[in-house]
Parts: sequence; C-alpha cells; structure tokens
Amino acid sequence: MEKSDHDMEEIENIEELENLMTQAERLDLPDEPKPDQPDEPDGAEEPIPEEAEENSGSGTGFDRKKLLRIGSICLQLLLVIGIVGVFFLIGKSVIDHTMLKETKSSTRYVISETSADQSEGAMGEEEQETSEEETGYQGAYHIDINLKQYAVVIYGYQEDGTEFPVKVMNCTIGPDIKAGDYTITQAFSWAQDTDGNWHMYNSQFGNRLWLQSVGYGKRTHDTLLTDEYNLLTKENEKGNGVRLSVGDAYWIYKNCPEGTKLTVSKDGDLPLERAEFEKIDSVYGWDPTDPYKYNPWLHAGKNKISAATAVVQVERGEEIPYLANVVAFDAKGKAVTKELEYKEIDTKKVGKYEVEYTYGEGEKQLKASVTYEIKDTTPPVIRLKPDGKNEFTVKVAPSNFTEKYLNGKELINQIVKQIKENLEVLDLEEPIKLNSGNYTITLPDKFYADRNMVVIEATDAYENTGKQAIYVFIEEDEDAETTVEETTTKKPKETTTKKTQETTTKKPKETTTQKPKETTTKKNVATTPPKATTPPRTTVPETDPPSAEPGADPEDQIPEPEGQASAENS
Repeated sequence: MEKSDHDMEEIENIEELENLMTQAERLDLPDEPKPDQPDEPDGAEEPIPEEAEENSGSGTGFDRKKLLRIGSICLQLLLVIGIVGVFFLIGKSVIDHTMLKETKSSTRYVISETSADQSEGAMGEEEQETSEEETGYQGAYHIDINLKQYAVVIYGYQEDGTEFPVKVMNCTIGPDIKAGDYTITQAFSWAQDTDGNWHMYNSQFGNRLWLQSVGYGKRTHDTLLTDEYNLLTKENEKGNGVRLSVGDAYWIYKNCPEGTKLTVSKDGDLPLERAEFEKIDSVYGWDPTDPYKYNPWLHAGKNKISAATAVVQVERGEEIPYLANVVAFDAKGKAVTKELEYKEIDTKKVGKYEVEYTYGEGEKQLKASVTYEIKDTTPPVIRLKPDGKNEFTVKVAPSNFTEKYLNGKELINQIVKQIKENLEVLDLEEPIKLNSGNYTITLPDKFYADRNMVVIEATDAYENTGKQAIYVFIEEDEDAETTVEETTTKKPKETTTKKTQETTTKKPKETTTQKPKETTTKKNVATTPPKATTPPRTTVPETDPPSAEPGADPEDQIPEPEGQASAENS
C-alpha cells in the first residue's frame, strides 16, 4: 500500500527531529555542582526526572520515535475535535437565533388549553405574548382590580420578584367591592346569584365576592343577558362582585388558582392599553368572547351567516329566541342578523326540527341552519283549587278531638275526599286527566292537631314526575257537627280513670265527656300535640333546566363547560 504525501511528510519531519536530538545529546556536558548546594549524603539516590526515565536504556531511539508518533496522533485528534466544536457552536448559535426570532413573532391565544373541545374553539381575539425565557415568568399571577378604571389588570413576576403587566380586562364592578388585599379561595364553573341568573367561571375572593362572567338567563351558553354584558367598563349596581366577559373570566378561572394574590385599588393609571369594548345587540345569545367551540361568533365573517354548530335544546312550549344562535354580516361587514328570514316551528310538539336562515336573493343568497330539539323535561304543576295555596283546614268538634278520632277512618276519608275534589294537575297550563296510574296521595303515618303534610305525586305523558306537599290543619271548633262515631262511642263515667294531661284532679265531672273508653293513651292529642316535623310551606323546588341531555353525545348539543360543580352565590 502506498503512503500518502501527508504520511511521507510526517516521517520526514520525525527523522529530522531525531537527527537534531542526536546532535543535542552529543553536545550535552555533565552538570557541575553548584557551590551553594550541600553534597548529598552517601547512599542517597538522586531523583531521576520523568523524561530521563523514559529516555533511558538501550532502546532510546525507538522509544522516542514511538513517543513522537503518539504525540502527533494526539495533536491531530485534538485538531479534529476543535474543528468539530467550532462548527457545533456556530450551528447552535444560528438555531437559537432563528428560534428566538420565531418566538418573538409568534402569537397564541390568551385562553389556556384545556380539553379537546375547548381548545378547538378559541377566541377570535388574540394577544401578543412573550416567551418565558424573555419575561422570567415563574407560573404565578397577581390580580389587581382598578375601581376607578373599571378594569382588571393581570401581573406576572420576573425572576427577581418584580411584577410586569400581562393584560388588561374590561369589567363591571359592584358596590360591595372595597379596596384591600385578598386571595382567590375557590372556583366554580357555574354559579347562580340571588336573582336566579347564572354565571360562568366563578373565582371567589373575600366574603362572598366574585370574579365571574356576566349573567345568563339559564345554565346554557346561548342565554346571555346582553344588557349586563353592555355594562362592561361601568358600575353594576346590582352586582356583588366583578363581572367580566366570558373569555376573560375563563382566563382567570384557568390560570389563577386558589391562593392567587388579589388587590383592589381605588385609583391608578392602567399599565397597558385595554382592548376597545363594543356593545352587542339584544338579539344575540352568545358572548362574542366565549371560547366554547359551538359559539357562532368564532366562525363569523363578512358575507356569511354563522350558526351554532350543535343541536339547541328547547323546553316544550317555550318561545325560541331564533336569532340567539346565529351571527350574520354582509359583504361590507355590516351586521344583518336582524334581517335574516326564517320559519318558526311549533314548540308544543316534541322532536327535532331544522330551521333555515337566509339573507338576500338569487345566487348571492346567504344560507345557514340551526337544529332545534323540542324536549319535555318539566314535571307537571300540582295544586289545589281554587287559589293554589296547597293547604286547607279540617274542623273537629271538641268531643272528637282525640287521637283515635284524628286517625280514624272517617276523618281520613274526609281529608282524602277533599283533596281529590280540589286537586288539579297541569302540564303547559292544561289539566291532566287523573287516574290510578298517574298520581298518588301519600298520607302521614299519624295525624296530629295543627299541621299535617300530605304528599301528592303526579306523572305527565312524557314520564316527568312532580311532587307537591299539601298541608292539612286540624282545628278544634265548637260549631263543628257531631259525628256518628262520636255519638255511638260515648262511654259512661267509668272511663274517668283515664285522665288527660290537662286534668289535675280526679273530679268525675271534668272527665266524663272527654274521652271514649277505647282511648289507650293518657295524653290528649288535642291539647298537647307534638311538634310537626314537616318542611316549610313551600313547594318542592324544581330542578335546574339541563344544558345537555345526560348520556348524550356532546358533539350533538351544547353541554356544560369543563369545571367543578356549580354553587349558589349571593
């Protein structure tokens, strides 16, 4: 095998170095002892330098060649490694520069990613954000509520603990919000206020104060109270907290957990420019910032009718707000939702119906459709005629005011008869014909003087069962008619040994007409009735309207957002 020019040059260099070293050895002279150094004691061995040890012996020339060859190889390896390292550093610098440039120019949605459903439907409004490497963000926020500006300012933290503004949110502020320091204590996906309105993404702070979305008429996304939404950047006299758009309330709900620091400030300038707020028309049912993927605002655009992409459920008999689930703009970007044409459907008939919306005529006509499902999930209304107070009074003669009579067949039949004669069960204000299969009357285990609760249950044609408490009051009345049972069960004076609790002496005259012989207890129920353990005089509350059918496919309807259970707030 022929050697390369590089190898030949290396061999020539090694031979030249060996000749020079040989000449240097010939010129070496023995070292003369220095006068200042004392002589070494006899027997002491002079230390041999490491290089001298390696070069000593008969094979000195061979060892030098080997050493030089090894050194040359090591130098070449170091050179190669150095060149590779330089290229690596240059490449890394280029890559880092490119990634940093992309990070600075990229945008992402303000809403944090959650489930697949919510991450698909993101807000149309985007915000420029910097990377964690640039800001030093450590995963915590500080919320500042500005009472003067009607704004919520979000601050992040640098590595050294200093704050920097992240974003500014428009809000309404209730009169109960006072300046001070607070923390977020808990959060709920839905909460209901004392007016019966619902709010999404509720974060509690202080004494029952809330950061939450503006109100909804029902626990569904398409029942927005637009009047309350249009109050953003103003005071809300009825609210006991801070109301935000759904998009902003959701951002806080996902990014500011329990323990997040919150401050309420009386005044101060805003550190960032806030987004311009635009009011919406009362016909709309969705918050434009709602990140849920069924929101028609997410797909809205010029020369287009955007419709909710899920089945909209409507309770049988209710009026449909037909424009709540559509958003329309003409070719110039003007809102034309109010000008859409459509045909109404009969909501008294259960089933699925498709409503088509159109705008314009001819080839340029815009079209979209929404599917409505009419369902009946409301239990029937149960009441007593004529006033619906669901209570009545039974009067009993003093001679019959005994435990046996109050629980006897005659009085119970009288109570049941009166309930049946006045009972009315309604479905959509229409009476239901009652029979043994669709209603029941449940009596208490024992009747007492004063109040007794009777429970009525009734089922409508759609298998919805309602319950209603009926209160029966039993009173003693001197003018009440004497019954047959009273006259046939009167007993002679021998029964005077069974005294009532009121009797303090053994006088026969006081007890001869008070109780029949069949009385088995010593207590007069009429004078010492036990306290009734019945609920207050209110109807059994109905369940909240469902926003989605249990067990149904979430792709076909508008289900609740992901989050914790709902809670009532005041």
